[in-house]
Amino acid sequence: MSGGRSLVAALLFAARVWATEEVDVEVVYRDGRVTADLHGVPLPDVLDAIQRATGAAVNGAPIHLSPVHARLEAVPLPEALRRLLGGQNFMIRYRPGGDVAGIDLLGSPQIRMSNGMAQVSPADLYNQLAAHPPVPVNAALAKAAGGDRVRVPRLLQIATQDPNADVRREAFLTVLRTVEADDLIRNIGLLALRRHGDAQLLDVVRLHGGPHAGELLGILAAEATDAYVKRRATSLRQKLAGDGATPGG
Repeated sequence: MSGGRSLVAALLFAARVWATEEVDVEVVYRDGRVTADLHGVPLPDVLDAIQRATGAAVNGAPIHLSPVHARLEAVPLPEALRRLLGGQNFMIRYRPGGDVAGIDLLGSPQIRMSNGMAQVSPADLYNQLAAHPPVPVNAALAKAAGGDRVRVPRLLQIATQDPNADVRREAFLTVLRTVEADDLIRNIGLLALRRHGDAQLLDVVRLHGGPHAGELLGILAAEATDAYVKRRATSLRQKLAGDGATPGG
């Protein structure tokens, strides 16, 4: 399975995401202490702001996705990170003079935040999808896949290539529910989705969805649990149809 297919998987199937609009977050870092007043701010935006304030690269992805509600008044950086990351381990690296050189989020793929932008590669996404344990499937999928527990890459192949529409739908839904239930994969998908516009997404959908691209977007619009994902999938499907593709697959 190519890295490109992993990208379409994460972009299309990550279903508990925030909107793509950038959030203006003010974080003050002075003398090793953090001050911020945060009310429902997405954690990736908070980490972007910490990176800007400290001048230190943030490497890795946050595992927990809950929006941040915290008031920090001159809190030491290690304690501030403990409160923000919800129990995820991290490591702060310092330069000889005492300035912060980097913040590494542990237990996550090494995704670098550069100039406030999360750098997510297809390899990062594919590695997480491919490493997920096999998931249980129904009888029809088991027949198509050759087993009653199937890995995500094989499910993606079935979802885009199987000649039976019912089997394709069940494979797609199984991947969608698997990603919705996995915080880390969902968050990697979030980081990628936040950095891609409609034109880029449509290129990926056309390339890897083939004749079933509209069908997959239709299922996503109907079945995703997040309202924003439903709206985005609906919009993409309409644009795909407007470009001459068959919306229903």
